[in-house]
Amino acid sequence: MCGVIGALVVNPKTIKSHVIQVYQEQKTRGQRGFGVGIRKPDGTLLRDRTEEYSEILKSNIWDKIDAGDFIVYHHRTPTSTFNTPECNHPLMNEDKTLMVIHNGCTMGDMKLKKNHTFESEIETVVYSKNRIISQYTEWTDTEEAVHYYEENRSKNRLDELLNKIGKTGRSTYLYLDKDEDYLLFVARTNTLWAYKLGENTILSSEKGALKDKTLAMDLEPGYGWLTSDGVVHKTKGEWLSSYTPIPTGGYNNY
Repeated sequence: MCGVIGALVVNPKTIKSHVIQVYQEQKTRGQRGFGVGIRKPDGTLLRDRTEEYSEILKSNIWDKIDAGDFIVYHHRTPTSTFNTPECNHPLMNEDKTLMVIHNGCTMGDMKLKKNHTFESEIETVVYSKNRIISQYTEWTDTEEAVHYYEENRSKNRLDELLNKIGKTGRSTYLYLDKDEDYLLFVARTNTLWAYKLGENTILSSEKGALKDKTLAMDLEPGYGWLTSDGVVHKTKGEWLSSYTPIPTGGYNNY
């Protein structure tokens, strides 16, 4: 299980405390394996990943957050891979122009593994005194979602791509793309909420940080993006009975 948090930063002085507040309310989703990612308005992507909570709190990544940035924060219970920075989220593609955090099931597309270099790949070798007993390779399945987006982006409109990701992955994803001035989301079968904490807009797995839970906008099932103008949330076809685009029109709707 994992917890995801995303935000549009309006007040950088409060964003760290807001992320900590949200994490404390959903930390049962995972308390080992952490990461923070940032998208600057010019498309620059930054990140830091650590094994322990105390380490991510001390990271200088927080000092690099400015007003207008989009950020993501991930925490997990390592199951499929080791708790190492290389395997923790956010995960990126080869040229570092795209990052993702994720909660849910894998896509299970082995073609993606064959066509790309996975940064989370770990080779384990077990020895006896005189010989190799076994040797195998593991990787974080979330990394498939990075390369699926990458391979299909030029073939689809953005909303079509996010819909395909939801149909294929059946999980919750938050993407930061160098070329898209949004925080992109896909939420299917795993909760995702949108709400305000102070001046900052938050997306997260749980809404426990809110005193009034009715102020949270339910994004699951659906896909869309967070912008400086608000949240655009869409659902479609196989997800629900009909196509229902729901632009919120701004922050006052949640």
